[in-house]
Amino acid sequence: MKELYSDDIYEIFSKYYSIEKFQDNTALILNPFEAFIFSSVTGASYLNNTTFPFSPRGLVKIVNDVFNPRLVNGFFTTNFEFSNTPRMLNKKFPFLFNNLKKLIFIEIKSHQEYLDKISKLSSETESPYNIIVYPINITKKGNGLEPILEYLSCKIFSDQGFITEHQTPLNQKFGSPDFFAFQFNTSEVKISDNTISTGFHLLESTFLFHDGFKKNLISTPVDFSDNTSKKIVGEAKVVTTNIKDRLEKYLDTNFFDTSLQIVTSLSSKNIGNNYFSFDDSNQIIYNFNKNYQPKKIDYENFDGWLLNYLKLHLLTNLNKEEFFNFKKDHNLKINNFYKLNLISLNEIICRIK
Repeated sequence: MKELYSDDIYEIFSKYYSIEKFQDNTALILNPFEAFIFSSVTGASYLNNTTFPFSPRGLVKIVNDVFNPRLVNGFFTTNFEFSNTPRMLNKKFPFLFNNLKKLIFIEIKSHQEYLDKISKLSSETESPYNIIVYPINITKKGNGLEPILEYLSCKIFSDQGFITEHQTPLNQKFGSPDFFAFQFNTSEVKISDNTISTGFHLLESTFLFHDGFKKNLISTPVDFSDNTSKKIVGEAKVVTTNIKDRLEKYLDTNFFDTSLQIVTSLSSKNIGNNYFSFDDSNQIIYNFNKNYQPKKIDYENFDGWLLNYLKLHLLTNLNKEEFFNFKKDHNLKINNFYKLNLISLNEIICRIK
């Protein structure tokens, strides 16, 4: 399978973001909200601190089990209090959602080389906190670029009208898929700037509190055809391997109707008709069709779980007092935090505005 290096990554990303020279490096220019998503998905670090550079990866969790949802430390504490919501992180790290960010890919062979390079980058600019660095470890097979594939597949499928996420929690038995794109069974939820409506990464639903985001969520009833892919699960690999077994395990949950192999090239004989990849010119290529018929009851139950999952993301836009009052109004506690069925999406959206 094709290995990707920094030049390849810049060529792929330059189709979607502007690019400029910065010191001796090439930098992609991202708005602060997209930069936060990139850092959350990939673990790329802000250079606010060269000893412990910040990344929200690992902080953007909510629950750990579809079948028996339990809170994990992330946006909330296990006691159903706010912990690391983007609203709170914005106060702790004021640079996060201000100013454009420079994304730099650096090739490294060791952690010490990484530390040396980010130290040099940081020392040569007045605002290192506006720089995000993703290390490409060229000593690893495939250069360890699965997170880049996760991010790109989320971005492209969001542009196609899906709600997307990486590492969606299923449970200990089934694990967490690298990629997930969905819409609801009887409605489409999109994000709008009052001119264009698109799909979105779930993290974008946590940015509504910020005046600079300037987008809102809208929900529209839709009568999908039976052949429409509404729940797409994907697995990302940068080394030659059989992804099919993993995808079949996810399909066994009956939560998904479409599976997708996310790879760096289509050279492997195991790649089927549903794929996300790159051609020889580093252009993104993808194809997907519904390829599984899940059991209706499990599929519909998962749809309800996803709606509540989205509602929990939206609640993180509230401040602590607003969240306290919301829980009080609806008698929400740690033992019933996921019972949001009687609370409409629009009610939560109205609370945010």
